[in-house]
Amino acid sequence: MAAHAADRWEHERPWAAPTQPAVISQVIPTPDGIPWHSLAITAAGKLVGQRQASSTGATPSVAIIAEDGHTTPFPATPTASSDLANPIELTADDAGHIWILDAGVRSEGPWSLTEVDGRSETPLGHWPLPPETRVPGSRFAALVIHGNFAYLADEGHAALAVLNLHDGKGKRFIEDDPSVRGRQAMVVAGKPVLDANGHAIARDVSLLALTHDGKWLFYQPPCGPLYRLSTELLTDPSYGLVEQLDGIVKWRETPTLSGMTTSANDTLYMTDVASAQLLSFSSARIPLWLLRDPRLAQAAVPTVTPDGHTLYVPVAGGPSILKIALPPQ
Repeated sequence: MAAHAADRWEHERPWAAPTQPAVISQVIPTPDGIPWHSLAITAAGKLVGQRQASSTGATPSVAIIAEDGHTTPFPATPTASSDLANPIELTADDAGHIWILDAGVRSEGPWSLTEVDGRSETPLGHWPLPPETRVPGSRFAALVIHGNFAYLADEGHAALAVLNLHDGKGKRFIEDDPSVRGRQAMVVAGKPVLDANGHAIARDVSLLALTHDGKWLFYQPPCGPLYRLSTELLTDPSYGLVEQLDGIVKWRETPTLSGMTTSANDTLYMTDVASAQLLSFSSARIPLWLLRDPRLAQAAVPTVTPDGHTLYVPVAGGPSILKIALPPQ
């Protein structure tokens, strides 16, 4: 594809040390020992997390997390339509409402999204993913929201999908394109990830992030590279496949990442599990490593506070949540 002729790896700036590094200001414990997978900040400024449900159901799989690690179920007042069978990921929209991606029973469906008010902590709506967003083998791994659109990454059958929250209709895009396929081996803590037969593992697209204005979607397989695509190409029906493919831009080579998020000034924060470090990539395309800590080799999906001062990173080792004070951007 012509658009893949963007910056070549050998011409990219290396990840540089910051003038002022990030600092771990607090370690929030996880008393019940079940690690968090994804985090978000509500409109009320509360930290909410998602994780695998416990076998006994004694601990919530989606919950508000206090500074001491204590949890309270979220949403606070569930309804029958918002009952969560198997939450996979959560994210916050610009209004601070929380959106939860649910895989249904045994990840076989029905896949759905639930919106929860970020202040009252009550469900606002429920959206089943329509058939046109899915194919046999679909396994959605990431979710971002802006305005009337939800963007999803289908790791099970590599593609992007978009759901129109106004009319409930959806569509799949760039299915099996090289940009959504995992074409490099994953590396964790400096070692390649191998399957039971000793073969290197490469996963398909499972990381998403949006610019604050919702105009640009960043996506990548965990092993990279990072791509950028105009959301207009996915939401305006006047554009077709040719324009979508031409619009794909290789934005940056990355190491193996476990998660990424964007701040209000469109700085990308990425958890690098290959080298156990926190990376940032500003809208001016300045690549920095902000923090190195061995716990980051087991990081999951982070979230940044609306003021851009603090990043929360869940880590499996411990397990715990690292509260990180970010340097000015």
